[in-house]
Amino acid sequence: MTELLKSQAALPPPTKGRLSRMSRTFPITPTVDLRPDERGQYYLLSVSANDRNGLLYSIANVLAKYRINLHTAKIMTLGERVEDVFLVDGPVLNNARSQIQLETDLLEALHV
Repeated sequence: MTELLKSQAALPPPTKGRLSRMSRTFPITPTVDLRPDERGQYYLLSVSANDRNGLLYSIANVLAKYRINLHTAKIMTLGERVEDVFLVDGPVLNNARSQIQLETDLLEALHV
């Protein structure tokens, strides 16, 4: 039982990674797009931002906070740019206000 409680403990806050010189010179405005798939069963979460250490951890931390279930992930790093797509679901996604708050928290996590 105590092992279960330890595994459900909150994740430590992510550290902010440093941006490369190129990312500082040519910053990419972070974007988050959340929309239902064609069947309406899952949601597609698309994220675009500058690459940095700990970025994926920051995204995972926000998803864990909202208890979002991750089914698949496509992680792409194109030079200094990250374009990730996640197939997710969860009860919080059925509420429009919660979706907006999730998107806002993800945007905050993407900013350095």
